[in-house]
Amino acid sequence: MMFDLLKKITKKNLKNFIPYESARTLKKKGDIWLNANELPHDINIKIQHNMLNRYPENQPKELIEQYAKYSYVDFNNIIITRGADEGIELLMKAFCEPNIDAIITFPPTYPMYKVNAEIMGIQNHEISLINDHWDINFIKIQKISKNIKIIYICRPNNPTGHIIKLNTIIFLLKFFIKTALVVVDEAYIEFSIKNNLSFLINDFPNLVLLRTLSKAFGLAGLRCGFILSNVKIINVLKNIITPYPIASVVSNIAVHFLNQNMIKTMQQRVKKINETKVWFIQQLKHVKYIKKIFNSEGNYVLLELFEFNSIINYLSHSGIVIRPQNDKILLQNHIRISIGTKEDCLEVLRIFKEYSL
Repeated sequence: MMFDLLKKITKKNLKNFIPYESARTLKKKGDIWLNANELPHDINIKIQHNMLNRYPENQPKELIEQYAKYSYVDFNNIIITRGADEGIELLMKAFCEPNIDAIITFPPTYPMYKVNAEIMGIQNHEISLINDHWDINFIKIQKISKNIKIIYICRPNNPTGHIIKLNTIIFLLKFFIKTALVVVDEAYIEFSIKNNLSFLINDFPNLVLLRTLSKAFGLAGLRCGFILSNVKIINVLKNIITPYPIASVVSNIAVHFLNQNMIKTMQQRVKKINETKVWFIQQLKHVKYIKKIFNSEGNYVLLELFEFNSIINYLSHSGIVIRPQNDKILLQNHIRISIGTKEDCLEVLRIFKEYSL
């Protein structure tokens, strides 16, 4: 009887819906976790939390002030969200009419743009990246520009690690200046900070940036993100966001990690991870069954393998948890490995060498 009820009340577009599988829902087992692009170091903190019987501020002022100072963006250009994922969803809620409007995404990329569109009944035009440089296909964009409300770009792109060129971003901003938002997901921008786009916010009213404390700050368990954009867009989002999106505990911890000393600590960790990544990529070049290694501006590296299934099985049996990418467009026989500690990377290299014996 319950099954019959669900058949009647479930949205039609969700009846064959395939959900996104996060690193945790996959329930992998292992000793070295390199599948979720997390910071490889434990982050511990002791903070006293008071007045937990009271609801928190809708948009904690102190946290916005701290992030504005960190990002060199005005206070009024920021809204806090539960990770960048809520930002992706919130923008579609605010600006896309179900069954009428559409978004554009550029696979292979972060799947949650597509997943949210499918849940909300918003058409997603997937325009695959082209050539070895993962460029955007402008011709296809111009052919399907009708009813487009949002263009999602992950920069650095997950999982490829590349940076969409600045002149490409500016072209899209100008092309859609009167019709659509260009949303640039900068979840990994601290690993390539020279490529951040916050300096363009005052120049383009249709630019939106997504940020998070989950990656470089090492606070994936906190679920704290930000949307940066012009004041009018921020005000629309404030009108529809849930009443208490950020727990006071989350806000207090985030404020702590945005003080100058903690920012310097984060930047030192990023520097070390980037150095480890460069070294790791050089070592991977000596692994004979790796067909291609992609340069990366994130805290991960994408590999194309000659012996895909047997290698990922061997890594798994050896306690190395990585993220296969063969379910994504253009990425058959590819895996993504997060950059862990140097010890983690040495163990991966040892297992690779052991496999080849």
